[in-house]
Amino acid sequence: MDELNLETLEPINVSVNLGGKKYLLKEASVDAVCRWKNAQLKETRLGPDGKASAILPKADPFLLSLCLFEIDDKGKEKPVPAMTVRSWPNRIQKPLMDKLRSISDLEEKAEVQKNGDGSSASTTDGSV
Repeated sequence: MDELNLETLEPINVSVNLGGKKYLLKEASVDAVCRWKNAQLKETRLGPDGKASAILPKADPFLLSLCLFEIDDKGKEKPVPAMTVRSWPNRIQKPLMDKLRSISDLEEKAEVQKNGDGSSASTTDGSV
């Protein structure tokens, strides 16, 4: 019999130093991932064929805001607002999002799904 052994429920945390401030990047919870996917869905634009043609990038800063916390002088965690994350340059936001995807098992992997008519459609994990 196979056994699934998940060693800990503790989320993965990564210390981040940014502009002289300390932050904590936490593994995304299932709730955060669901909220992120819902945000992606809201930002998805459909083409004339009814299929997703573009996903606007507003959802990623939202997910980062759910998982990134500023650490004050007393060690207290303070959530970083999405508007703050959106104000940062892409060279800051991209490595944070890449790390968050990695520690939260949100790596984008192409997969093929069968449509009801037997044809295949390519999709990506972590997106709509």
